[in-house]
Amino acid sequence: GVVEKPEPVSEPKPDPAPEKDEPVNTVPEPTMLIWPVDGGTLLREYSADALVFSPTMQDWRTHSGVDIAAPVGTAVRAMAAGKVTAVREDEMLGWVVEIAHGSYVASYCNVQEGVSVREGDTVGIGDQIGGVGQQARLEIGDEPHLHLEVRKDGVTLDPLSVMNKTDIE
Repeated sequence: GVVEKPEPVSEPKPDPAPEKDEPVNTVPEPTMLIWPVDGGTLLREYSADALVFSPTMQDWRTHSGVDIAAPVGTAVRAMAAGKVTAVREDEMLGWVVEIAHGSYVASYCNVQEGVSVREGDTVGIGDQIGGVGQQARLEIGDEPHLHLEVRKDGVTLDPLSVMNKTDIE
């Protein structure tokens, strides 16, 4: 007689369970970061190579972020969803809020005392994290502003290069 071969059956393999101590990244990778200061205007651009004059320090230096001018107390907002990795007072930069937005890490510097977030908090895009301050000794000679730095893989980059261009004032 004729022997019929059984049809092969492919059973779906279950996904391996994540290791217990493996951190699960619940923050999605942002495609674009939003402008973080309501009505803020660009005061000083990022300059990794060219020296720019510091009115406060009366010298020429690089500028590892951008400065966004706005009146004291103006809302400072999270540029994307993320997790607050640090909130600290810095002698030269004032209050600093550091947020991991996927693979980007943003340092919001010169935030008013009384920051609205704590280390470990999760923030959504546009959530208020504080207000513009004016206690950063490093840039006290400037009008009130947010000093913003963005890093990816530990390397500082121009925040404007990853911001939504329509937001830039």
